[in-house]
Amino acid sequence: MEFKEILPILGVVLGWGLSELGGAIKARAARARAIKKSITALYKLNFEMLQIKMAQEFYKNNNPSSLAEWERGRQRSFEQYSDVTDETNKNIDEAISLISQEYPLIAFRLGEAISKYNFLKNRKLDSFVEKQEVYMKMLSGFELGQIATQHIVEKTIFKLAYKVDIVLWAQLKLDTKKFKKNVKMVI
Repeated sequence: MEFKEILPILGVVLGWGLSELGGAIKARAARARAIKKSITALYKLNFEMLQIKMAQEFYKNNNPSSLAEWERGRQRSFEQYSDVTDETNKNIDEAISLISQEYPLIAFRLGEAISKYNFLKNRKLDSFVEKQEVYMKMLSGFELGQIATQHIVEKTIFKLAYKVDIVLWAQLKLDTKKFKKNVKMVI
């Protein structure tokens, strides 16, 4: 066989290789876009969670005169800062679905954490305010659950950002750190 006879075969192999490489690059870029879209929805949820906790701490630190007033402040923080629109819920469900295509275990843990958070934010402790000890135990458990779910959402955001785009990860870290610093200054 002469080189002239092998040249068309090499051209076909090279064309096929370049086509496969281009397809892989396009697929990776599409996955990265989907994960970034998910990060956006989760980032919004994370800041909602932080704002709610900040409002609850504000109500708590302003020395409420009774447990009933304290509970009203806790409920008011959820009413004021929670975005319970159908669109937001749809975006979060879509984010979990997009994440599950690439990282199913992360998506499962995230979905469980968000379900627990939704349970906590929709529960009222009015029936326990008459019994201070019971109310304080319930409140402590709810606050711990709130902090834990927010932590899971935040760590998931950072983990996904690190896997997709290191520059995005650094920006998110700095932005979150700046927001938390401002929260500590307010409280």
